[in-house]
Amino acid sequence: MLGFFTVYLLLYGGLHLHFFLKVQSAFQLHGLVLLPLLLWLVVMFLAPMVVWRLESIGLHSLVKPFAFIGYSWMGFLFLFFCIAVSLDLAQMLLKGAAILLSFAPAAFLVSAKSLFFSSLIAALVTSGWGMVAARVIHVEQVAVALPTVPAEEGGYRIVQISDLHLGVMTNRKWLDEVIARVNGLKPDLIVATGDIVDSHVDGSREFAEAMQRLQARDGKYAIPGNHEQYAGIERSLHFFSEAGFVPLRDELAQPQPWLTLVGVDDRDRHNSSASARTEQELPLLQRARVRGGAVLLLKHQPVVAATSLGLFDLQLSGHVHQGQIYPFRYLTHLIYPVVSGLSAMEKGSYLYVNRGTGTWGPPMRVLAPPEITLLELRHAQR
Repeated sequence: MLGFFTVYLLLYGGLHLHFFLKVQSAFQLHGLVLLPLLLWLVVMFLAPMVVWRLESIGLHSLVKPFAFIGYSWMGFLFLFFCIAVSLDLAQMLLKGAAILLSFAPAAFLVSAKSLFFSSLIAALVTSGWGMVAARVIHVEQVAVALPTVPAEEGGYRIVQISDLHLGVMTNRKWLDEVIARVNGLKPDLIVATGDIVDSHVDGSREFAEAMQRLQARDGKYAIPGNHEQYAGIERSLHFFSEAGFVPLRDELAQPQPWLTLVGVDDRDRHNSSASARTEQELPLLQRARVRGGAVLLLKHQPVVAATSLGLFDLQLSGHVHQGQIYPFRYLTHLIYPVVSGLSAMEKGSYLYVNRGTGTWGPPMRVLAPPEITLLELRHAQR
């Protein structure tokens, strides 16, 4: 926890400091004129922690508007930083080129005020677009041919949802649309690959009741993600059960005689190492493979263990949101060097990484649209 707050202080505090310096560079504020700006920046810096605390004591109705403002500011601030740094870099490159080509550098310089307003307007427009884009749900239809699927199966339909982050920022109308879109796909099976709830599940009974309407012939299964751990695993599992999902925590399930699901708990459980979590995953996959047929591994974080390759046919994951707000995807790629969508792995295994159906933090998505995945399993000749 101390490490998290240290990173939070350095990164989020640094974004606020950058914004303050840009304002100062553009307007040269001083004295009492500075107070409203400083107060706003302090309040916004503290907003996520205040929201978390108010949620933890059950003040959900009070915290909702404050959370919307605070998290929207977070997304805007990140975009402002990226745009401002890009404009500063472009100006530096133009200035350097002018010097090299013996032109007057001043001709390529833009005032600090112009740079600030350009960054401000671009960040505001992009934030607004991102908020709209976060509500436009995309259905990704993916056909996966596996030799372990029986030849008589004409196409087994699995709908994957992931990273809904149901909580104080959830719009009920949006959730109803997600449910209607999933049911409209007429799935044989529904799987939820973690972070279905956000940090607190108290007061989320209405979401659980809504999720009961999700229907699939062979049932609904869910695995915990890291946010289920943050919310309290027992409360999260109770939420899954209320919503009609069968929770899988390092367990097997067999919705069809030829299909085995392996659901593993999030690898951060009990602060265990990735190697320790892999050691617990391996015997489950070995048991599943002995049963024969197709093996689907449900694992929240898109980490593929080398020892597991060949033991599963398809791993379904989420967690990374494709960065959620471009260009954050390049930072997440440093930690999880995978691409969204379907990837062929070694020994005949496949990985599918869902972009996430909801949002965490800022209620916006930029060049990372929300996703419901329809996976159609078909037979493939060996």
